[in-house]
Amino acid sequence: MSRAVMVLFSFGLAMVGITLALATPSIAGVNVVVSALSYLLYLTSGLVALWLRPNNRLGLLLLLDGFSLWLSDLSRLHQPFLQLIGSITHSLPLALTVHLLLAFPTGVVPGRVARWVVGVGYFVSTVLEVPKYLIGAGRFSIFPRVPHFVVGLTSWIQSAIGVSSVVATAVIVVIASAHAGSEQRSVLGPLRWYRIVCPLLIGVTAIGLTAARGTTLAAWLSTGQATILLLLPVVFLFGLLRGSFGRATDVRDMVVRIGQATPTSGDLTASVASALGDPHAIVLYRRGAAYIDEWGAILAEPRPAADRRLLHPVRYDGVLVGAIVYDGTMLARNAGVDVIGSLVAMSIEKQRIADEQQLTLAHLRVREEALRNSRLRLVQAADTERRRIARDLHDGAQQHLVVLGMTARKLSRRIPDQEIARCINSLADGLTDLNAEFRRMVAGIMPESLMQGGLAAAIDGLAERMPVPTRVQISGIPDGLPAESESTVYFTVAEALANAVKHAQAQSIEVTVEHVSGNLITTITDDGIGFADPSRGTGLTGLADRIGALGGTISIRSDAGQGTRLRAEVPCGRAELTSF
Repeated sequence: MSRAVMVLFSFGLAMVGITLALATPSIAGVNVVVSALSYLLYLTSGLVALWLRPNNRLGLLLLLDGFSLWLSDLSRLHQPFLQLIGSITHSLPLALTVHLLLAFPTGVVPGRVARWVVGVGYFVSTVLEVPKYLIGAGRFSIFPRVPHFVVGLTSWIQSAIGVSSVVATAVIVVIASAHAGSEQRSVLGPLRWYRIVCPLLIGVTAIGLTAARGTTLAAWLSTGQATILLLLPVVFLFGLLRGSFGRATDVRDMVVRIGQATPTSGDLTASVASALGDPHAIVLYRRGAAYIDEWGAILAEPRPAADRRLLHPVRYDGVLVGAIVYDGTMLARNAGVDVIGSLVAMSIEKQRIADEQQLTLAHLRVREEALRNSRLRLVQAADTERRRIARDLHDGAQQHLVVLGMTARKLSRRIPDQEIARCINSLADGLTDLNAEFRRMVAGIMPESLMQGGLAAAIDGLAERMPVPTRVQISGIPDGLPAESESTVYFTVAEALANAVKHAQAQSIEVTVEHVSGNLITTITDDGIGFADPSRGTGLTGLADRIGALGGTISIRSDAGQGTRLRAEVPCGRAELTSF
């Protein structure tokens, strides 16, 4: 595109240079400057139009119109060959102007009548132009003896048909303007009125030139007609800069934009509007028998006869998935809409797959949350049951054992028979041992120190009973910890201490528990030989399951000869369960 622009711009400068170089003193300098300015204006407008809408033919028509003006102006030079070219193309700018006015803004002439008018314009400017330089007293005439009235008659016929075509152009434009929507009338701005006035003025000046041939009035009318044609690129350029043409994005850019990520509905509509150069274009989505927009509102299909908007169905694999709604008067029906529709179909399908994935992920998250809550409820229920059993055993069976032991010792002191007394004392000692064993069993279920004194006291009690030096550091533990979090941390420390002595042959152990951002961070480090492998036993595996059920994590580093470091992170916020 950039190379083509450079070539066209260079060609335009060459046209200006040729005009200035071949101008003779008999041609007024101001006319030469005005002609050169008109070529540059058409060139600039055409290049801007091509840049804004590369798929629109308006830019090409503006360039051709400017080129035809340059060719027709060659008739004013004194070089015979150039004069002949100028004579042949003398009326061509008027035909291209009619084509340009009727093709605006889509670049395609709409309707059979308008196409006939354009065809008549080209017929008048080419075929009916031939008698003007081949018959009569002209320099290039090959039939000089043709009667003068015949020459005049052909001129009048050409003028009559030509004027009829420009008047028809004005009528067609008026009808199209009357049917245009308010948005389109606002976008077109002054171009809407110029498209009506321009052909009418061209028709009036053409009639005047025919009637006043060879007079001063004819010269003024010729200047007026040239001024009208000179204003055409100025008005079109103003319309371009004002926004009558939307900047059309290359379809390849849209492919890249859609391919990079799944666009949202808003992004897709913006991409389509940019690609079509129609700021009011929208993408609709098929839902059942209706269309919805990006906000989910149900929309009726547009009625072309009422608002001039067209609906282009979008299908994926033969299934109707959506539609593109665009202004049919601002864009040619087949100007890339089919290609863009295919891209939209792929994007909608991509969105559908992404939405299904998101829905599946949402369902998985719900099920994961339900499973987590279920595991948490099991841990809480088990912990509650542990505390109940421990309390019942402590207040019931354990107290009975104490009472029985005390009764047996009291009885032994009252019986005079020493043999029987020794037997009763032996029974009392057995009850004491049984009570101690019973106490250890209750502590394994849920230690009394944890239920009565809290986490810090329970861990200190564990450290005091350890056969190796055990250092405990507890900081920032809040009151009112959830029972399940408290007991989980306790049993984690208990299991780690037992493993350090039983398997790791540790000589010293360090335990730290701290509260950080709603979590209890527990670290147990020993200087043993390294042992920890969750796959070898159920203790660590059970702890990992319990901690995971609370939403926590556990990690173990245990290299041979490097000791073991266990770190557990247990949430201590009261979890709210979700009912399903």
